[in-house]
Amino acid sequence: MKRRSVILAAVLCGLIIIVLTLAFNFVFAENPDRNVIELEEGWEANYDGKTYEDVSIIQNEVTEILENDVSRGKILILRRTLPDVTEIEFPTLQFKSEHCAYKVYVGNERIKEYKVDEFLSGESIGSADNYILLPTDCSGKTLTIMIYTGGEETYLNPCQHPMLGERIDLEKYIIHKNIIIISISCFLVMFGIVFAILTILLWNPTRILAGQIFASILMVDYGIYILYYSGVTFLIMPYSNAVNGEFISMFLYIPIALCLLYTIVSPTKRYPTFITASVIVSVITVFIVLHLMGIVYLDRVQSIFYAAATYLVVKIIYYCIWQMKRLELVPRLQLLALLGMSLCMVLNGIMQQLITKNIVSMGTLNYYLLAAGGTVFAMLYLVTYLYYMTESYAQQAEYDYLAYLAYADSLTGLSNRFRCEKIMSDFVYEHPEADFCIMSIDVNDLKKVNDTFGHLAGDEYLVNFARILKSRFGEYGECGRFGGDEFVVFFRRIEENALKDLIKDMETELAYHNLYDDKIKYSVSYGYAYSHEVRIPSHKNVYMMADSRMYQQKREYHKLDKKED
Repeated sequence: MKRRSVILAAVLCGLIIIVLTLAFNFVFAENPDRNVIELEEGWEANYDGKTYEDVSIIQNEVTEILENDVSRGKILILRRTLPDVTEIEFPTLQFKSEHCAYKVYVGNERIKEYKVDEFLSGESIGSADNYILLPTDCSGKTLTIMIYTGGEETYLNPCQHPMLGERIDLEKYIIHKNIIIISISCFLVMFGIVFAILTILLWNPTRILAGQIFASILMVDYGIYILYYSGVTFLIMPYSNAVNGEFISMFLYIPIALCLLYTIVSPTKRYPTFITASVIVSVITVFIVLHLMGIVYLDRVQSIFYAAATYLVVKIIYYCIWQMKRLELVPRLQLLALLGMSLCMVLNGIMQQLITKNIVSMGTLNYYLLAAGGTVFAMLYLVTYLYYMTESYAQQAEYDYLAYLAYADSLTGLSNRFRCEKIMSDFVYEHPEADFCIMSIDVNDLKKVNDTFGHLAGDEYLVNFARILKSRFGEYGECGRFGGDEFVVFFRRIEENALKDLIKDMETELAYHNLYDDKIKYSVSYGYAYSHEVRIPSHKNVYMMADSRMYQQKREYHKLDKKED
């Protein structure tokens, strides 16, 4: 069962990602490459009084230019001649800027200015996906991008270089280049939401389900972070500064992950562990609030996040080493899933620093690293969810079976005496003025059948009568077996004429049954009573009256039976 759950979870995750990828390809089926002009070569760069010719942005040469000195406030100027764009109705320039303000000129005309005043006043400038509409007669003119550098993390479009085209074609182009990342991110967000909804629908206040809620929130947060980080945020909402999306979702990862961690494991030293986690969560929360208030900017305190993330990874590894053996399968998988995703976050931070220092060139490896961490997390949690559901259904089936044994007669399947009396007493308590009816029934000659044909024949007699009783009275009342040859039907409300008609139907079916059974003569004695007939209308008093009438009829049956003999 466990192995099947793992395989099923992997298949479901794979199918969802494939469906999302195919859906995006279907929506953006037309190849936009022919409608997009890539501006990767032929730039002239001017920085700190030096001029660099024939700079290739895609080769990270701009990063090399900035490597020696990226002091805040210095200006990097990039120039190149615009190609022929006469076939483009609304030529649009697209590039991604990181932690910098800028001005864009076509010839001597300033086309766009982005957050220059805010930058000069000391505010933090985050990432931005820039779409700048150019004049229709810009062909052959000089394009100038004046970038106000914002510190060590400033670089122009490190992965997606400047491009020209219609805006819709540019967005399609970006989607095509990032189709796997987008699919995985959307999968994480949608899976997290669905996961949370299913958990809430199946809610009961247990530690396991609380962990499922935190896991759902973490998947949604992580998926949103990847979308912001990979530069495809136009799929979420239009924005001008990605700090409020990318860095807030990044910093939120820590408190959510810590909450999830402590729903998975039971720390042996609860007090110091709780204090440490509370301090980290409080610090992260304070910095997020200060960022939203414009006092401290998260992009300038990333070291705090990575320190907290490193603590998180070390803590998870500690639990993996010291507590893995005593954990059950589900928390083991959950712990490994959280470790994998958290480790990817830390490794991404290390790679980001290496890229900033120009030790390694910028590529898409860090994007795929983040996507892989999220996918593994979702797959392992889907496995745990399927395993949990399988276990829950098994427990529910066992509970239902035990409830059946407690409340049902094992031979006939009707309600047993305990359940019948509970139903009757609850009804009388809730409806003391109701005129209910109880019918007592006794199967005739059961002992004779047992002695003559054996107990199996006697059991068959009881089972067949129970089926007849249920078919005739089950729609109108609660049928039960008190034990031995005694049966009862409880009617919450029934007219006496209707009850007599039902009794006639029962007698007719018994007589019909006797035509085809040579061994056993099906026959019953019965009596019924209404609550208005007794002085104190309790279910016991009504049953005693009905039972007395049944025995009176039974005595008459035996007298008649002796005469026939």
